[in-house]
Amino acid sequence: MAKGTTIRMWRRTAFLLALIIAGFAVVVVSLFRLQLVQGEEMQTRAVDQYLKDTSISAQRGTIYDCNMKVLAKSAAVWKVVLEPNYIDDDNRELICNGLSQILGLDKADLIERSKKRTYYDVVKNKVETDVKDQIVAFKEENEITNGIRLIPDYKRYYPYGKFASSVLGFTGSDNQGLAGIEAQYDSELTGVPGRLVTAKNAVGTDMPFDYEQMVDAQNGNSLVLTIDEVVQHFLEKYLEEGVANSGTRNRACGIVMNVKTGAILGMAVKGDFDPNDPFTLTDPKEQAAVDALQGEERT
Repeated sequence: MAKGTTIRMWRRTAFLLALIIAGFAVVVVSLFRLQLVQGEEMQTRAVDQYLKDTSISAQRGTIYDCNMKVLAKSAAVWKVVLEPNYIDDDNRELICNGLSQILGLDKADLIERSKKRTYYDVVKNKVETDVKDQIVAFKEENEITNGIRLIPDYKRYYPYGKFASSVLGFTGSDNQGLAGIEAQYDSELTGVPGRLVTAKNAVGTDMPFDYEQMVDAQNGNSLVLTIDEVVQHFLEKYLEEGVANSGTRNRACGIVMNVKTGAILGMAVKGDFDPNDPFTLTDPKEQAAVDALQGEERT
Protein backbone atom coordinates (compact mmCIF):
# COMPACT_ATOMS: atom_id res chain seq x y z
CA MET A 1 0.00 0.00 0.00
CA ALA A 2 2.82 2.41 0.93
CA LYS A 3 4.74 1.37 -2.18
CA GLY A 4 1.75 2.20 -4.47
CA THR A 5 1.33 5.57 -2.80
CA THR A 6 5.00 6.36 -3.32
CA ILE A 7 4.76 5.49 -7.02
CA ARG A 8 1.72 7.76 -7.45
CA MET A 9 3.54 10.60 -5.69
CA TRP A 10 6.53 10.18 -7.98
CA ARG A 11 4.26 10.22 -11.02
CA ARG A 12 2.56 13.39 -9.86
CA THR A 13 5.93 14.97 -9.12
CA ALA A 14 7.22 13.98 -12.55
CA PHE A 15 4.09 15.36 -14.20
CA LEU A 16 4.38 18.67 -12.35
CA LEU A 17 8.08 18.83 -13.22
CA ALA A 18 7.25 18.21 -16.88
CA LEU A 19 4.69 21.04 -16.79
CA ILE A 20 7.23 23.38 -15.23
CA ILE A 21 9.85 22.47 -17.84
CA ALA A 22 7.30 22.91 -20.66
CA GLY A 23 6.25 26.30 -19.30
CA PHE A 24 9.87 27.36 -18.96
CA ALA A 25 10.49 26.26 -22.55
CA VAL A 26 7.56 28.37 -23.75
CA VAL A 27 8.96 31.40 -21.92
CA VAL A 28 12.43 30.83 -23.42
CA VAL A 29 10.99 30.51 -26.93
CA SER A 30 8.93 33.69 -26.44
CA LEU A 31 11.97 35.60 -25.20
CA PHE A 32 13.95 34.32 -28.18
CA ARG A 33 11.29 35.56 -30.58
CA LEU A 34 11.02 38.96 -28.85
CA GLN A 35 14.76 39.57 -28.61
CA LEU A 36 16.05 38.07 -31.83
CA VAL A 37 13.18 37.67 -34.28
CA GLN A 38 11.04 40.70 -33.32
CA GLY A 39 13.75 42.72 -31.60
CA GLU A 40 14.05 45.40 -34.28
CA GLU A 41 10.28 45.80 -34.53
CA MET A 42 9.89 46.10 -30.75
CA GLN A 43 12.74 48.61 -30.60
CA THR A 44 11.03 50.73 -33.27
CA ARG A 45 7.78 50.65 -31.29
CA ALA A 46 9.58 51.70 -28.14
CA VAL A 47 11.25 54.64 -29.90
CA ASP A 48 7.91 55.72 -31.38
CA GLN A 49 6.39 55.75 -27.91
CA TYR A 50 8.83 58.30 -26.48
CA LEU A 51 9.81 60.35 -29.56
CA LYS A 52 7.73 62.80 -31.59
CA ASP A 53 8.92 63.66 -35.11
CA THR A 54 7.77 66.98 -36.62
CA SER A 55 8.61 67.90 -40.23
CA ILE A 56 10.29 71.26 -40.98
CA SER A 57 9.70 72.71 -44.45
CA ALA A 58 12.62 73.14 -46.83
CA GLN A 59 12.83 76.31 -48.92
CA ARG A 60 11.61 75.58 -52.43
CA GLY A 61 14.00 76.53 -55.23
CA THR A 62 13.56 79.77 -57.19
CA ILE A 63 12.48 79.80 -60.86
CA TYR A 64 14.23 82.37 -63.10
CA ASP A 65 13.83 83.48 -66.69
CA CYS A 66 16.85 83.33 -69.04
CA ASN A 67 18.08 86.71 -67.72
CA MET A 68 17.80 85.67 -64.06
CA LYS A 69 14.60 87.60 -63.38
CA VAL A 70 12.66 85.91 -60.59
CA LEU A 71 9.42 84.32 -61.81
CA ALA A 72 8.63 82.23 -58.71
CA LYS A 73 10.18 82.19 -55.27
CA SER A 74 9.47 81.07 -51.72
CA ALA A 75 8.89 83.86 -49.22
CA ALA A 76 9.35 83.45 -45.49
CA VAL A 77 6.20 82.93 -43.44
CA TRP A 78 5.71 81.61 -39.92
CA LYS A 79 3.99 78.84 -38.03
CA VAL A 80 2.46 79.98 -34.73
CA VAL A 81 2.77 77.35 -32.01
CA LEU A 82 1.10 77.38 -28.62
CA GLU A 83 3.07 75.83 -25.71
CA PRO A 84 0.29 74.88 -23.24
CA ASN A 85 2.56 73.29 -20.63
CA TYR A 86 4.35 76.64 -20.26
CA ILE A 87 1.07 78.52 -19.79
CA ASP A 88 -0.33 78.91 -16.27
CA ASP A 89 -3.54 80.47 -15.01
CA ASP A 90 -1.80 83.82 -14.42
CA ASN A 91 -0.98 84.45 -18.09
CA ARG A 92 -3.50 82.22 -19.90
CA GLU A 93 -6.05 85.01 -20.41
CA LEU A 94 -3.37 87.45 -21.56
CA ILE A 95 -1.80 85.09 -24.11
CA CYS A 96 -5.06 83.81 -25.57
CA ASN A 97 -6.59 87.27 -25.81
CA GLY A 98 -3.48 88.63 -27.57
CA LEU A 99 -3.29 85.80 -30.11
CA SER A 100 -7.03 86.01 -30.70
CA GLN A 101 -6.79 89.70 -31.65
CA ILE A 102 -3.63 89.40 -33.76
CA LEU A 103 -4.53 86.19 -35.62
CA GLY A 104 -8.30 86.59 -35.74
CA LEU A 105 -8.88 83.30 -33.92
CA ASP A 106 -11.63 82.36 -31.48
CA LYS A 107 -10.51 83.21 -27.94
CA ALA A 108 -12.55 80.45 -26.28
CA ASP A 109 -10.98 77.86 -28.57
CA LEU A 110 -7.48 79.16 -27.77
CA ILE A 111 -8.17 78.97 -24.03
CA GLU A 112 -9.32 75.37 -24.43
CA ARG A 113 -6.22 74.48 -26.44
CA SER A 114 -3.97 76.21 -23.89
CA LYS A 115 -5.06 73.62 -21.31
CA LYS A 116 -3.78 70.64 -23.29
CA ARG A 117 -0.99 68.51 -21.83
CA THR A 118 1.53 69.27 -24.54
CA TYR A 119 4.39 71.62 -25.39
CA TYR A 120 3.48 71.90 -29.09
CA ASP A 121 0.13 72.87 -30.64
CA VAL A 122 0.05 74.65 -34.02
CA VAL A 123 -2.67 77.31 -33.96
CA LYS A 124 -2.02 78.91 -37.36
CA ASN A 125 0.13 78.23 -40.45
CA LYS A 126 1.53 80.53 -43.18
CA VAL A 127 1.51 83.69 -41.07
CA GLU A 128 3.07 86.68 -42.87
CA THR A 129 6.12 88.45 -41.43
CA ASP A 130 4.19 91.61 -40.47
CA VAL A 131 1.83 89.50 -38.34
CA LYS A 132 4.80 87.66 -36.84
CA ASP A 133 6.29 91.04 -35.90
CA GLN A 134 3.06 91.92 -34.08
CA ILE A 135 3.32 88.70 -32.06
CA VAL A 136 6.97 89.41 -31.22
CA ALA A 137 6.06 92.95 -30.10
CA PHE A 138 3.16 91.58 -28.02
CA LYS A 139 5.49 89.12 -26.26
CA GLU A 140 8.07 91.83 -25.54
CA GLU A 141 5.52 94.36 -24.26
CA ASN A 142 4.01 91.81 -21.87
CA GLU A 143 7.32 90.12 -20.96
CA ILE A 144 6.11 86.73 -22.21
CA THR A 145 9.09 84.38 -22.50
CA ASN A 146 7.24 81.06 -22.85
CA GLY A 147 3.86 79.92 -24.14
CA ILE A 148 4.14 81.13 -27.75
CA ARG A 149 6.63 79.88 -30.29
CA LEU A 150 7.26 81.00 -33.90
CA ILE A 151 8.69 78.47 -36.37
CA PRO A 152 9.96 79.52 -39.84
CA ASP A 153 8.05 78.23 -42.86
CA TYR A 154 7.68 79.15 -46.57
CA LYS A 155 4.97 80.27 -48.96
CA ARG A 156 5.22 80.29 -52.77
CA TYR A 157 5.07 83.73 -54.34
CA TYR A 158 4.80 84.75 -58.00
CA PRO A 159 5.89 88.42 -58.30
CA TYR A 160 4.41 88.93 -61.80
CA GLY A 161 0.97 87.56 -60.94
CA LYS A 162 -0.72 85.95 -63.97
CA PHE A 163 2.47 86.28 -66.04
CA ALA A 164 3.46 82.92 -67.62
CA SER A 165 1.02 81.13 -65.32
CA SER A 166 0.34 78.35 -67.84
CA VAL A 167 4.08 77.64 -67.94
CA LEU A 168 4.97 78.04 -64.27
CA GLY A 169 1.90 76.30 -62.84
CA PHE A 170 1.38 76.56 -59.08
CA THR A 171 1.86 74.80 -55.75
CA GLY A 172 -0.56 73.57 -53.10
CA SER A 173 -0.80 74.56 -49.45
CA ASP A 174 1.94 72.03 -48.62
CA ASN A 175 4.29 73.63 -51.22
CA GLN A 176 4.03 70.62 -53.54
CA GLY A 177 3.97 71.39 -57.27
CA LEU A 178 0.52 70.74 -58.74
CA ALA A 179 0.83 72.03 -62.33
CA GLY A 180 3.28 73.32 -64.94
CA ILE A 181 7.01 73.63 -64.25
CA GLU A 182 6.27 73.46 -60.52
CA ALA A 183 4.88 69.94 -60.94
CA GLN A 184 7.25 68.73 -63.68
CA TYR A 185 10.37 69.55 -61.64
CA ASP A 186 8.84 69.15 -58.20
CA SER A 187 11.50 66.72 -56.96
CA GLU A 188 14.28 69.16 -57.92
CA LEU A 189 12.58 72.23 -56.48
CA THR A 190 11.26 70.71 -53.25
CA GLY A 191 14.45 69.90 -51.35
CA VAL A 192 14.58 67.69 -48.27
CA PRO A 193 12.45 68.61 -45.22
CA GLY A 194 14.15 68.91 -41.85
CA ARG A 195 13.03 67.27 -38.63
CA LEU A 196 12.29 68.41 -35.11
CA VAL A 197 12.53 65.43 -32.76
CA THR A 198 11.14 65.92 -29.26
CA ALA A 199 10.75 63.50 -26.35
CA LYS A 200 7.48 62.39 -24.75
CA ASN A 201 7.06 61.15 -21.20
CA ALA A 202 5.35 57.95 -20.05
CA VAL A 203 1.84 59.37 -20.44
CA GLY A 204 2.47 60.76 -23.92
CA THR A 205 2.95 64.42 -22.96
CA ASP A 206 5.64 66.33 -24.85
CA MET A 207 8.76 66.99 -22.81
CA PRO A 208 10.20 70.54 -22.59
CA PHE A 209 12.17 71.84 -25.57
CA ASP A 210 15.42 71.16 -23.69
CA TYR A 211 14.95 67.57 -24.89
CA GLU A 212 14.64 68.38 -28.61
CA GLN A 213 16.96 67.73 -31.53
CA MET A 214 16.85 69.68 -34.80
CA VAL A 215 17.84 68.29 -38.21
CA ASP A 216 18.18 71.17 -40.68
CA ALA A 217 16.25 71.11 -43.94
CA GLN A 218 18.08 70.98 -47.29
CA ASN A 219 16.75 73.68 -49.60
CA GLY A 220 15.62 72.80 -53.12
CA ASN A 221 17.46 73.51 -56.36
CA SER A 222 16.62 76.52 -58.51
CA LEU A 223 15.68 76.45 -62.21
CA VAL A 224 16.69 78.79 -65.04
CA LEU A 225 14.21 78.68 -67.94
CA THR A 226 14.74 79.62 -71.58
CA ILE A 227 11.70 81.89 -71.22
CA ASP A 228 12.56 85.57 -71.79
CA GLU A 229 10.45 87.87 -69.62
CA VAL A 230 10.32 90.59 -72.31
CA VAL A 231 9.34 88.18 -75.11
CA GLN A 232 6.78 86.53 -72.83
CA HIS A 233 5.30 89.92 -71.96
CA PHE A 234 4.70 90.89 -75.59
CA LEU A 235 3.40 87.43 -76.49
CA GLU A 236 0.76 87.62 -73.76
CA LYS A 237 -0.09 91.21 -74.70
CA TYR A 238 -0.78 90.34 -78.34
CA LEU A 239 -2.68 87.19 -77.41
CA GLU A 240 -4.99 89.27 -75.21
CA GLU A 241 -5.51 91.74 -78.05
CA GLY A 242 -6.19 88.87 -80.46
CA VAL A 243 -8.81 87.40 -78.15
CA ALA A 244 -10.49 90.80 -77.71
CA ASN A 245 -10.48 91.64 -81.43
CA SER A 246 -11.48 88.25 -82.82
CA GLY A 247 -14.46 87.64 -80.59
CA THR A 248 -13.17 84.23 -79.44
CA ARG A 249 -14.34 82.96 -76.06
CA ASN A 250 -11.22 83.95 -74.14
CA ARG A 251 -9.05 81.19 -75.61
CA ALA A 252 -5.75 81.60 -77.47
CA CYS A 253 -2.25 80.15 -77.31
CA GLY A 254 1.14 81.00 -78.77
CA ILE A 255 4.80 79.95 -78.74
CA VAL A 256 7.92 81.97 -79.59
CA MET A 257 10.98 79.85 -80.39
CA ASN A 258 14.62 80.55 -81.22
CA VAL A 259 14.82 78.94 -84.67
CA LYS A 260 18.56 78.30 -84.35
CA THR A 261 18.56 76.52 -80.98
CA GLY A 262 14.94 75.48 -80.49
CA ALA A 263 14.85 77.31 -77.14
CA ILE A 264 11.35 78.37 -76.08
CA LEU A 265 11.48 82.14 -75.47
CA GLY A 266 7.79 82.58 -74.81
CA MET A 267 4.77 80.33 -74.36
CA ALA A 268 1.33 81.39 -73.22
CA VAL A 269 -2.33 80.41 -73.06
CA LYS A 270 -5.24 82.83 -72.70
CA GLY A 271 -7.29 82.75 -70.48
CA ASP A 272 -4.91 82.35 -67.64
CA PHE A 273 -4.96 82.52 -63.86
CA ASP A 274 -3.06 84.03 -60.94
CA PRO A 275 -0.80 81.30 -59.46
CA ASN A 276 -0.78 83.23 -56.16
CA ASP A 277 -4.48 82.34 -55.91
CA PRO A 278 -4.96 79.53 -58.46
CA PHE A 279 -8.32 78.25 -57.24
CA THR A 280 -10.16 81.55 -57.70
CA LEU A 281 -11.81 82.16 -61.06
CA THR A 282 -10.97 85.58 -62.50
CA ASP A 283 -13.53 85.47 -65.30
CA PRO A 284 -16.92 86.71 -63.94
CA LYS A 285 -18.82 84.65 -66.53
CA GLU A 286 -17.04 81.43 -65.52
CA GLN A 287 -17.58 82.18 -61.83
CA ALA A 288 -21.29 82.78 -62.48
CA ALA A 289 -21.51 79.47 -64.36
CA VAL A 290 -19.92 77.62 -61.42
CA ASP A 291 -22.17 79.38 -58.91
CA ALA A 292 -25.20 78.25 -60.92
CA LEU A 293 -24.22 74.59 -60.57
CA GLN A 294 -25.79 72.53 -57.80
CA GLY A 295 -24.93 69.35 -55.92
CA GLU A 296 -22.57 66.93 -57.69
CA GLU A 297 -22.38 69.21 -60.72
CA ARG A 298 -20.07 71.54 -58.75
CA THR A 299 -17.45 68.81 -58.14
